[in-house]
Amino acid sequence: MRWDALAVIVAAVLGLAWLYRRDRARCRQRRGEFFADCLDLFQSCRVVQDDVDYPVLDGKYRGHAFRLEPIVDHLTFRKIPSLWLRVTLIAPVPYPGILDLLLRPRGGEFYSPADELSEAVALPPGWPADAEIRSDDPAHMPPLACIEPHLPLFADPRMKELLITPRGLRLVYQADQAQRTHYAVLRQIEFAGVRLSVGLLRRLMEAALQIHASVSSTGSP
Repeated sequence: MRWDALAVIVAAVLGLAWLYRRDRARCRQRRGEFFADCLDLFQSCRVVQDDVDYPVLDGKYRGHAFRLEPIVDHLTFRKIPSLWLRVTLIAPVPYPGILDLLLRPRGGEFYSPADELSEAVALPPGWPADAEIRSDDPAHMPPLACIEPHLPLFADPRMKELLITPRGLRLVYQADQAQRTHYAVLRQIEFAGVRLSVGLLRRLMEAALQIHASVSSTGSP
């Protein structure tokens, strides 16, 4: 091989490597700013980012411990990938049974424990018809009457799940959806929203606190 041809190949490889590192650094920085507008909501918080993944935030909001976890859902059978936000309130619940309310189940909700819960619970009249309730122990899960006053929350088509366990409760919300052009043509996952909305996060955390108060006020069965 001629030296000039080898030099071109080496330059091309180095150029591609540089582009890869640059794009990866940009991706990490962009995702790392996801919670940037929301930090003032917390009395204290800690944000940890692993490489190019979205960061995880642990913080105190109105004296309560929360964990916020963005999760990229890019399963191959989904047309457009989603960015789910898990909002977990870490606080004891006076019921030993788990309650999971999953909206519009399609299978493949890897971020949900619904498939691991063995008991299906009948939906009461007036509850969303496109939902399912599952539990590991229906006799000792929180009463559905505690959840009913909060059903308007689930009229939002982006609200996906409410999970209540003895250690706390979690809401799952579709924070964003990938840009159709990037994914359909380039198979790249790009989300239009760079930062989480302060109003949205406050609404979700307040909803978690209100549901927890309703469940806790009934006491242990």
